[in-house]
Amino acid sequence: MNVMNVIKKALVGELDHLRNKKLLDEIEQEEAKQAGEDPNRILSPAEKKRKKDERWERLRGMNIAAAQQREAEAEAEEAEKALHVAAWGGDLEVVKYLVGRGASVTATNNRGATAKDIASSRGHTAVVEYLESVGG
Repeated sequence: MNVMNVIKKALVGELDHLRNKKLLDEIEQEEAKQAGEDPNRILSPAEKKRKKDERWERLRGMNIAAAQQREAEAEAEEAEKALHVAAWGGDLEVVKYLVGRGASVTATNNRGATAKDIASSRGHTAVVEYLESVGG
């Protein structure tokens, strides 16, 4: 992993953290209002610690969900690249596997070609027919 990717990943993580913190603040204020509490009242040290622990537990859950979403998106992107390669090679079984794993049959490569376009240009009719049957 190069330095720019590390920096980018760190910045994305920090932005997620700040967005989540702001969202948690808003949620906590709304919950306090609904419970009839003053959201600006001064808390005892024990209450502060309990609220902080609750906040971090919520934040951890939100960050885990965000990380899982990013991971799923990255996996789908990799599957789409692999789908184009499998279509180019005419490997129907790999194409079926990748589509089953969530690869988009309508995704285009940097030249604007779908996997079906690539398979068609290479004469792989079985792959073309399968991709058409699943919406490609």
